[in-house]
Amino acid sequence: MASAVSVPFYAGLDVGRYLWNYNTSVRDSLPYDIVDWLRNRAEWKRLWGRDHFFVAGRIAWYLRRPTENQPNWGNKLMPLPESMNMSMLSIETSSYCNEFAVPYPTYFHPSTYIDVIHWQKQVRSRKRRYLFSFAGAPHPTMNDSIRVQIINQCLTSKNTCKFLDCNSRANKCGTPVQAIKVFRNSIFCLQPPGDSYTRCLMFDSILAGCIPRSSGSYEKRSCKANPKGDMEIPSLELRMHLRLQLRELLREWRKLRKMRRKKRIPVSDLQHGTVGS
Repeated sequence: MASAVSVPFYAGLDVGRYLWNYNTSVRDSLPYDIVDWLRNRAEWKRLWGRDHFFVAGRIAWYLRRPTENQPNWGNKLMPLPESMNMSMLSIETSSYCNEFAVPYPTYFHPSTYIDVIHWQKQVRSRKRRYLFSFAGAPHPTMNDSIRVQIINQCLTSKNTCKFLDCNSRANKCGTPVQAIKVFRNSIFCLQPPGDSYTRCLMFDSILAGCIPRSSGSYEKRSCKANPKGDMEIPSLELRMHLRLQLRELLREWRKLRKMRRKKRIPVSDLQHGTVGS
């Protein structure tokens, strides 16, 4: 008799199909079907799902819609009574006792340690065309968010910024070659509010040697104050009333490009398992 039962349901793939422009009935259809199917199985009746688990592949927010309001994000798989008994492997930890964090795998899959060394050398020596880049899309429910300002500035500054469109139609971010190419050609990768802190592209930008920057208040610190040469710069507080353009704020930190050549890119620290596995 098995100690644990894996539920063959790819919750992240299901919810990903219906995130935009679908009503709650469509988004909740398969979650209802899967729990109905589980309830009628002998394995379920043994412990009523307490020995069952499934891999979400998304943060729990996608699977915990709190109300029936149409604009609210995601489906309500996890609030269902049956799901409360199961364990979910999500990509972020949370306050729920039946959720466990398993981060996204990255787009970089080295076969040997030689591949890792070769990648690190390329990252350190690469000449980067863009000062900064943004891989994302406007927030579906926040029309006045800072993401819109970043996208607009990026589109009007094509010589210094690269915008990779992640909206539901184009979804260029889902293509590994395109995403990594943008990061390898950018000094800074902007990570404004609206996405998970553990989004896949955050880790891929680090692997590509692109310095991720989040928006928020900051206390200015000097690069010289960090003798280890860590890739740290103050967070940028982006607000609609800023007189300076974003590229002007970042240009003063071009000196960090020299620091990258000295900094070890932590490929092995961001990989799942061993190289070649």
